[in-house]
Amino acid sequence: MIGVVALPPSSQSVIREMPCQGVQGDLARSERDRAARYHEQAENFRQIATMETQARARARLLELAGEYQHLADRLAGRKP
Repeated sequence: MIGVVALPPSSQSVIREMPCQGVQGDLARSERDRAARYHEQAENFRQIATMETQARARARLLELAGEYQHLADRLAGRKP
């Protein structure tokens, strides 16, 4: 048997007033979040590269930073 849960009146009014953005809003927010994470990762790779003493490793870290920055820019709608 399925039980029914009654919400208190104060909760019902809050739920009615909450904006419903739907799937489009969720996708846009998700893309912005991913873009921010990719940008942050790019910055982390750049910072690590400044500490790297081996030229090949430093170059690879900077390459990865560029790739992550490119992804962040594409998700944010900016052209690289």
